[in-house]
Amino acid sequence: MPIKKKKKTKVKKKVVKKTKVKKKISKKKKKKFTKKKITKKKIGELLSLSWENKKKLEAKIFNKKLKNIEKTIIKANPYGFKLLGAGGSGFYLVIANKSSAEKLKKKFSKKYFFKINVEEDPSKIITSE
Repeated sequence: MPIKKKKKTKVKKKVVKKTKVKKKISKKKKKKFTKKKITKKKIGELLSLSWENKKKLEAKIFNKKLKNIEKTIIKANPYGFKLLGAGGSGFYLVIANKSSAEKLKKKFSKKYFFKINVEEDPSKIITSE
């Protein structure tokens, strides 16, 4: 019986730790988004922060192939990035300036890229090229 209790306690501590990390991330995000001006750079930083923390919480979601892709993305110096999607059909959302985007287009096939135009007025329709 004592073995089962030990196992449950270990699992419970891990869940509590993950919950605390998520709460800390949420506070940081809220603080950045409550400021007057939200920039692409700030959104990129939050995206990367979220991705880094998710990797720490779940080791199984990251492998060598993804690590190599991320090294290439980081070399292009984007504002931020995160792996989105599920299973084998995920994709990286990268927020970058034109220079960084061009570097990535040269490294990866252009067919994997699309630009999203963001409007200052949220009531307008947002389209992609």
